[in-house]
Amino acid sequence: MRVIVTSALIEKRFDERKAEYSKSLSALLSFGVAPMIVECFLESGPCFLEKYGEVWYPGVNDPGLRNKGVNEGRAMIQALTKLSGDEQVVKLTGRYLLKSPDFLFRASASESDCVVRYDSCGQVFAGCFSMKRDVMLRMYSSFDYPKMEREMLNVEAKIADYIKKNALREDRVVNIGLSANIFGSGDRNPLTHTEW
Repeated sequence: MRVIVTSALIEKRFDERKAEYSKSLSALLSFGVAPMIVECFLESGPCFLEKYGEVWYPGVNDPGLRNKGVNEGRAMIQALTKLSGDEQVVKLTGRYLLKSPDFLFRASASESDCVVRYDSCGQVFAGCFSMKRDVMLRMYSSFDYPKMEREMLNVEAKIADYIKKNALREDRVVNIGLSANIFGSGDRNPLTHTEW
């Protein structure tokens, strides 16, 4: 199993976001996980993330896009092509804190195509989920990113649609054991704190 942690080192709320990334990555390291960190915003390093593991800068960010899922999806395609095999890949938004390794254990042991948590609207929580590498790569490669940007289609709905359309074998979880402050582009105040 591999863990890909995505980051976007934007300037808004930088100190707060840096603290969240540091806490999340430190937790992964304490679980014995060496993550692949994909920095979706910066074109190159160095940056503070490098003290937590390998950082890759895919260089596909378009700062003019409104839909942040488009930049992250394009970066994920680049990251997944660096990996080989058909192992489970956990995708974790770097600011989100896994409070225990339970989800990682479940993903690692799963023989399903994906391990996901659905929200009340039937969308997959994209902040933390797992898929077999080749399935995840095909999924991200299948998305119509110009349409997602134009129509502001969220990646959570697109992931759920892909799973259903392709009849993927899924392992549904009720609780990931994750804590997150969600504020998208950094403009929202106050923060929305969520437990998943």
